Amino acid sequence: MENLTFAYIDPGTGSYFYQVILAGIVTVLFYLKSIKAFLWSFFKRGKNNS
Repeated sequence: MENLTFAYIDPGTGSYFYQVILAGIVTVLFYLKSIKAFLWSFFKRGKNNS
């Protein structure tokens, strides 16, 4: 005897997962941008003393 399992994800749930994934990507990009800006200002600070 075979056991078949059918899964159903309604459009609202799929949209929610899409929103969560997109928000996570945007959050990581902003976080990396802030680290880049901090490092850029840290290393650029020493070059302005000439």
